[in-house]
Amino acid sequence: MLPVQLNGKLEKQGYTNIKTQEIPFFITKKDENSFPKFHEILMVNAAIKKGVSQDLTKKWQDQLQEAEQKGNFAFTVISVLTSAFSN
Repeated sequence: MLPVQLNGKLEKQGYTNIKTQEIPFFITKKDENSFPKFHEILMVNAAIKKGVSQDLTKKWQDQLQEAEQKGNFAFTVISVLTSAFSN
């Protein structure tokens, strides 16, 4: 909830001209050192901890790889940039 709460906290500290800008990322390829790959690993680990079989998680990962090869893979992230001036 930081982007939602940050503007009010900055204002209380005397900051002015507070602006928030969304920066969308649309990623269609993943490599071993990418946020989509890291997120995939986190999702697999969470699924396995919740009782989803390794075979089923492997099938899902294979589907992701196939979608990427066909050009049907997309991963989106929206970052938030907040700027302000102090008096």
